[in-house]
Amino acid sequence: MKNKKNLFVVLMVIVIFAGMLVIAGCGEDNNSGDNKEKTIDPATLAADVVKNVKFEVEMTQIDSAYFDVYYTLAEGTNGVSYKAGGKLSDEITVFAATDEANAKKDFESLKKYVDERKATFADYAPAEVQKLEKSYLIQKGKYVVLCVTNDIENAKTIIDKAF
Repeated sequence: MKNKKNLFVVLMVIVIFAGMLVIAGCGEDNNSGDNKEKTIDPATLAADVVKNVKFEVEMTQIDSAYFDVYYTLAEGTNGVSYKAGGKLSDEITVFAATDEANAKKDFESLKKYVDERKATFADYAPAEVQKLEKSYLIQKGKYVVLCVTNDIENAKTIIDKAF
């Protein structure tokens, strides 16, 4: 009888311990925020910036089929871009690469693109060169964002909040 009682107690301890392990495994991983990349929808972020940031004129979304006219992107990169067009440099572009290594390539491509735009605007729209010099170009994980506007501090706040 005593052996059955001891066996019962041992089994109960094992069942309780196993239950605690299962419950702990189902809990939220509080450390994952530091190591896990947040998922961003490029279209949503770009639309939020267009809606809440002051641009010189109404922004026009560029068809992704024309991205290769403006940018040299890594294979598999997708995203959205709005531009002011004409003699203005205003822009919000958000790209999602396939991984962080490709995002770094896209970041470098956008950096080169901004430098080329500065050279283009230097002769006939110097104010746009100043705007481009203050542009916000960041890479966060597999995402790359470029924003060019006179309302850059507001744009930075919105973009940073998304990440």
